[in-house]
Amino acid sequence: NSTPLSNYGFLNNQNLTFSNKAIDFGLDQPSFSNGASYADLDNDGDNDLVVNNVNMPSFIYKNNTDKNSNHYLQVKLQQDGSNRFGIGTTIKIYNKNTSQIYYNQPTRGFQSCTSPNLLTIGLGKNNKVDSVQVIWPGGKYETVKNLKANKCYTFYGKNASAVYSFKKTPVKTVFKETTKSLFDSIPKHTEDDFIDFDNEKLMQQKLSTENPFMAAGDINKDGLQDFYFGASKGTAAAIYVQQKSGGFKKYVPEDFEKQSYLESAGAAFGDFDQDGDEDLIIGIGGNADEAGTPVYFPRFFENDGKGSFHRNMDKTIPAAVNASVILASDYDQDGDLDLFIGGRSVPGVYGSSPNSYVFQNDGSGHFKDVSKTVLGENTNLGMVTAAKWIDIDKNGFQDLIITGNWMGIIKLMNNHGKFTPDRQLENYKGLWSSLEVADINGDGNLDIIAGNLGLNSKYRAAPAEPMKIYIKDFDRNGTRECVTSMYKTDHVEYTFNMRQDLVGQMPMFKKRFLRYDSYAGKPFKEVFTDEMLDQAEVHEVNSLASALFINDGRGHFDCKPFPFWAQLSCINTILCDDVSNNGTKTILMGGNSYGFKPEIGRLDASYGLCYQYNKNGFKYMEPAKSGIKLSGQVRSSLIIKNSKGGKYYLFGINDEPLKAFQLSN
Repeated sequence: NSTPLSNYGFLNNQNLTFSNKAIDFGLDQPSFSNGASYADLDNDGDNDLVVNNVNMPSFIYKNNTDKNSNHYLQVKLQQDGSNRFGIGTTIKIYNKNTSQIYYNQPTRGFQSCTSPNLLTIGLGKNNKVDSVQVIWPGGKYETVKNLKANKCYTFYGKNASAVYSFKKTPVKTVFKETTKSLFDSIPKHTEDDFIDFDNEKLMQQKLSTENPFMAAGDINKDGLQDFYFGASKGTAAAIYVQQKSGGFKKYVPEDFEKQSYLESAGAAFGDFDQDGDEDLIIGIGGNADEAGTPVYFPRFFENDGKGSFHRNMDKTIPAAVNASVILASDYDQDGDLDLFIGGRSVPGVYGSSPNSYVFQNDGSGHFKDVSKTVLGENTNLGMVTAAKWIDIDKNGFQDLIITGNWMGIIKLMNNHGKFTPDRQLENYKGLWSSLEVADINGDGNLDIIAGNLGLNSKYRAAPAEPMKIYIKDFDRNGTRECVTSMYKTDHVEYTFNMRQDLVGQMPMFKKRFLRYDSYAGKPFKEVFTDEMLDQAEVHEVNSLASALFINDGRGHFDCKPFPFWAQLSCINTILCDDVSNNGTKTILMGGNSYGFKPEIGRLDASYGLCYQYNKNGFKYMEPAKSGIKLSGQVRSSLIIKNSKGGKYYLFGINDEPLKAFQLSN
């Protein structure tokens, strides 16, 4: 049997979001609707609505907007020939600091349309129009100024004599792309064909597509910065050596080729053995190999002093973790570089918090595990995606800032080599994927910029109604599974996982839910009882917005979510730099992720973001002005100083070539 459903009516919130106001609009009567048309049926200046229904009378809704104080403008079009009503005409309305664009196309989907030759344009509180520009399909146009509101105007094609130019006026951008001029062989990442969901049916997001990781260093002591470019299984990582000309030459050590059967992860350059040259330590990731095996041990590649690298097996770091970031810092100020290694996941058990590590250098490049001394007894910090060593409290010692998925932002404050946790930001539990620390507002204090999933996905989370993930061996077969829950708009917690995935991973649910309709709409606690959830590992997400955390200088951070442009997709990487040389930091961000399950959909709405922040709030620079145009899954970024004193802004993109930018001036 079919069930009649309410239609939807969405109100534009004027910030790229819409709210369902079907009840407020009076459109919530259940029906079997399959077509609609709107027009000003009663000539009162607003559009009325006719809805066609199957096996029931049509709905005719009178629009009562004319009773409020908003104004309108109505437009009719007339021209000679077969296209009498000017189908395809563009009408532009300019009023004070606003503009509107209407395209004359009556067809509105299946069995739906608008009035064939009467466009009703809302003007809000404006009682006049500064100008109207009518651009006809042939390219000719006319402009009419100073029109009174609440009237109908007819425009004739024969009055349009000027030819409209669709060419955009060239704008000098802040950045220009220079990729092709910098490389004899442009770095290109190639993704392998591993599918995480084949191993874990209940995980929602792939973790195997997070390359290319990048790291900067000077491998040949020529004073020029070079960089490491990571690789997925089947291809070798590479180092790009900067030349005096400013370009880069590709170098692939033989031992990199031997490691091409592995997926590289985060990497760090540094003179770990104190012989006067920079070595390279590379983590192993990819989420494909069995958890806890030595295959995940980070590799130590020793520099021979001439810029050539060879693996030193004796200095392999005994941390069997599917890694994300590796960061070097002399946190104890004993003269040598120590390491933080972030654990990305426990392969085979999505959601479970892996170990992260801190290793202390003995001065010769051999490392001792001091994780519990630095991180505390519980080194399972979460699914770490980003971290920074930085002296955020200005006491002369490097503090450690860490974040990731299903966790908050952890601050470990370093007091002469002894660490204490500052838990202020740990309650901002998100799906964080990037982190940067810089003085954004110019007050002398270091602020935190954190990239999250954004607000443009199927996920919904809030402090009072968080998303949760439960990890436990629910079916007692020796393998832990993860299940996800989320509150919907009715404020009820539901199982997020689809029935076929739940049954495929745990066949015991097939008897309980023989049909899809027996599973649909069941609250989470009716699917997973309290007894089933007992002793489960539980994590939550209560914040999905990417945000800037402003440091007041007294240890308190004020959360400033980025405007909605920055919430359209996830933010995977962040750069901060004073590009204008005026003391104001510019924030550059890249994002997108295609690795979600189909029921969630891929996040692909970011094309690179450019922001500044001051006492008036955020200032957005659109790509047409910034020159930063980034599509695809932007995974990493670097600022590299060049031989002429300038800078390269590099962005690593999964399964695509790297992109490089420079300042235009």
